[in-house]
Amino acid sequence: MIDERRMRFLKEIEQEFIERNITFKLIDEKKINADFNGDVDLLADWKHDDIITSTILHYCKREKLQHSVMHHVSLMPVLSKKFIIFDPNSSTLPLQIDINYSFHWIFFEFFNSSVLLENRSSKNLKIKDTILFYKNIFYRKAKHPAECVEKMNMPFKRSRIIRFLFLIKFASKNLSFQPIFLINFFKNALSQLLINARESRSIAFYGSDGAGKTTIIDAVENNPIINAIFDEVVIRHTRPGILPSISALLKRKKKIPDVKREHRQYSFSKSHLVLLYYFADYFLERLNPLNFLRRKKTLILYDRYFLEYAYQPAFQRISPYLVLILEKIILRPNHNFYLSGDAKIISSRKNEITKHFVNEQYSLYQTYVSSISDVPSTFIDTTKLSKVQSLDRVITKILNNA
Repeated sequence: MIDERRMRFLKEIEQEFIERNITFKLIDEKKINADFNGDVDLLADWKHDDIITSTILHYCKREKLQHSVMHHVSLMPVLSKKFIIFDPNSSTLPLQIDINYSFHWIFFEFFNSSVLLENRSSKNLKIKDTILFYKNIFYRKAKHPAECVEKMNMPFKRSRIIRFLFLIKFASKNLSFQPIFLINFFKNALSQLLINARESRSIAFYGSDGAGKTTIIDAVENNPIINAIFDEVVIRHTRPGILPSISALLKRKKKIPDVKREHRQYSFSKSHLVLLYYFADYFLERLNPLNFLRRKKTLILYDRYFLEYAYQPAFQRISPYLVLILEKIILRPNHNFYLSGDAKIISSRKNEITKHFVNEQYSLYQTYVSSISDVPSTFIDTTKLSKVQSLDRVITKILNNA
């Protein structure tokens, strides 16, 4: 069952609902373990949506908790809403509250939550089954809805169920009703796609090889709080990847360099051609419609990004200021992280780099990136901090911007 701390959050929120005369009922508590979130389902009437939302947000503010709200695309103005409540300074997994609402369509009530809520003797899971049943009918997932009605003992009058089924059947075939379905669907779908795009985030990680970028990125991807407040976590390397790499374009096999990374430099013409080609990749990503309309609330983690060209040895013949000018045109991350630390320790993790290279990379990043770019940078010393401490700092920054 849900642990003590999250159960306290839930009970206190329920008490505030009672004090504000909000009719609700806990219909399901899901068992959890270390890999899952505390997940509870509540039933309420959609007319209380505003006050329910304000109550939860007020509680989070008072208790110094953070929150994230996720809406579900539906044909109705309100179908269900998911609240994620968490403490960024605690390792406790977040509490997820799913509010299932009743709602009205034209002149007919989809389901009457007050009837269900007043029926205190009924089992909670039976109520949940009832809700799922009606949703399935509405989305026409039930193969034989009439037979289901006969078999299930619903807390509704038979006449209302038949009226409801007839209305759905009629509306799906009658052109005069069809536009209402379509208008509601596209309005709510568009609204949710815009919300998901606005609340999606991208984070870029920089640092020399051996600093621990891959380790931290993998840990962020598997963090339970991150997975609770984002529908999807995507890892990308250096660029969006809309255009193929130059080596793939020329059908060349990637060779393992036989010189140290800090000695590898491109000529003036080659470095600028490479920069412009890959700049087109970043620019096309900005034009990607998924950036304006997203089906999922997404967190994109970049292992290096465009500002890599401002300080890497291969591109030393490019003016860093040209890179910073081009950066203003592309889609920029919400935050940059530079992982660094003791150069001796970092260089010992990778044979192809030296202490001088590690220190030089750090200095160049500070000079040409963090002090000039508008995107904020956070420096993390991964040689002094443990993996857990480094991860906590990254997660806290992401959550503060989420």
